[in-house]
Amino acid sequence: MRLAVVAGLAAVAVGALSGCQVSTYAIADGPTVARTATERLTEFAGRAPDAVECADDLDLKVGVSTRCTLTDGGTRYGVTVTVTTVADDGNADLDIQVDEEPLP
Repeated sequence: MRLAVVAGLAAVAVGALSGCQVSTYAIADGPTVARTATERLTEFAGRAPDAVECADDLDLKVGVSTRCTLTDGGTRYGVTVTVTTVADDGNADLDIQVDEEPLP
């Protein structure tokens, strides 16, 4: 059974992704982004995907995106994670979009 969130998920706003503070903004490493995306997608769909992998770090600045890969039931989908807001404390709200079509 395919993860329900994959079919037609437009966007899910999520919160509370804290990164290490650097000079003027925070950075979340790829594993942290993947873990946060997995948690939020699990909340939305009611069950966890097999895996979410994000190879690149994410600068926690509004409008910055990274691409990840979601695997569920042996099928892989692209996922775009975009920073929508960043609070003074370094917490960020993210928009997570799962591609409608599987990866080749």
